[in-house]
Amino acid sequence: MIDVNALDKIVHETIKTLENGKQDVLVIAENTSKEYRLVERELEQTNREVNRIINELERLKLQEKESRVRLMDKHRRFAEEMTIKKAYDTTERLQKHIKALQKKEESVRLKRDSLQRSLRQLKDTIEKAEHLTARISIASQYLRGDLYSVVAGISEVQQMQKLGIHLLEAQENECQRISHEIHDGPVQSLGAILLKTELCLKLIDSEPEKVKQELQNLQKLVRSVLRNLRQIIFDLRPALIDDFGLKAGLERYIEEFKKYHFKNVEVRFLNCYKRTYTNIEVAAFRIIQESLNNAGKHAHCSNIVARIEMLSDRLVISVKDDGIGFNPEEVVAAARGFGLQNIKERVKLLQGNLKITSEHGKGTTVFVSIPVEQWFGTSTTPT
Repeated sequence: MIDVNALDKIVHETIKTLENGKQDVLVIAENTSKEYRLVERELEQTNREVNRIINELERLKLQEKESRVRLMDKHRRFAEEMTIKKAYDTTERLQKHIKALQKKEESVRLKRDSLQRSLRQLKDTIEKAEHLTARISIASQYLRGDLYSVVAGISEVQQMQKLGIHLLEAQENECQRISHEIHDGPVQSLGAILLKTELCLKLIDSEPEKVKQELQNLQKLVRSVLRNLRQIIFDLRPALIDDFGLKAGLERYIEEFKKYHFKNVEVRFLNCYKRTYTNIEVAAFRIIQESLNNAGKHAHCSNIVARIEMLSDRLVISVKDDGIGFNPEEVVAAARGFGLQNIKERVKLLQGNLKITSEHGKGTTVFVSIPVEQWFGTSTTPT
């Protein structure tokens, strides 16, 4: 028999270690971001200095050329020696000034190149820190949400091993889904930002007006990346659930979902004025989230209706769309559809019931029933 208390203690310590590690990574990311902004401002100043030197060089070269022309003209007209000497001194002074500015331009350009390299390195560090933070959050989420809900019911080693396998599979599926979202969204956009930045650097000397237009486009792209990252962060762990419950978290998520997928989503809450336990609320949120994501990405539907009802002993969820439909057994058997797999594993861990009905051309309904009474006392007390 497994010592459940000892296992519970291990889980607590593991979560604490993960959270501490996450805070350390966040501090590194924050400090790196501050340094990034400082280097970015210094790079902007250096670019302005390069432009100033270039403009000054053009002006001096023009003056030097005009001075040489005047000197040659005075030689041809056999001007007085003092006049010629004065013209010669002026030309020589301009040439020395030009050489000094050219050396300064070279020095400033080297500084600019060094700042650009530093900026790329800092950006790489920030991306790695954000990726690591996301992975730690995923691990902490599964420990905090799903594992707590089953620790009290584990009594034999075989059950624990089987549960571990299910958790690992669900975690890997979640990691793969998030990886795809980051790759198809922020990573692609960051690649475009890098290309636009390189284009600006190439055009900054020859076509400064075009650089302004490219920077405006770059600003729009950066804002889009920030929106995508904020959405991914919200998807990982909506703080609204912890603070205000399932209803508030879902209402916020569905608002963002409609903006992104342009679907008509109707949500109905029945008898949901009371809080239930956090693990139940998080699991319910993930099930509805996965169901909506599947409908938004694959169903080609126009309308979605989500229904959440709290009964005396169970939480009942249904999500229905009017999309193209599919064969659920074929999808699950072929190990496709990570969303369905995640729903299945969550319902199984909570000892609930899952029913998916779908036909080609007739839409899809996901029905879930989660018992509540046996989880009393296993997690956060409802308010």
